[in-house]
Amino acid sequence: MRSDDGSSGMSAQDSGTPPVGTLVIRTWYESDQVPGFRARITYSQEPDHDHATVVAADVDEALSVVRRWLFAQHGSSDAV
Repeated sequence: MRSDDGSSGMSAQDSGTPPVGTLVIRTWYESDQVPGFRARITYSQEPDHDHATVVAADVDEALSVVRRWLFAQHGSSDAV
């Protein structure tokens, strides 16, 4: 997994207002690669924050990024 922001960790915001973030997943299959699955996940925690991009070659990696983002949006520190 690669991240363009130097980290793949995400933390919940401490403001009193629930965060409004964006997460976009683009997936494709590369038949000449093993594994062929690819996902590019671009996300931000709040509209005025810079976005980060993570590239994953494994479904579980992609799901882990999405879970961390969702938990950060919810304000929970519990990771699944």
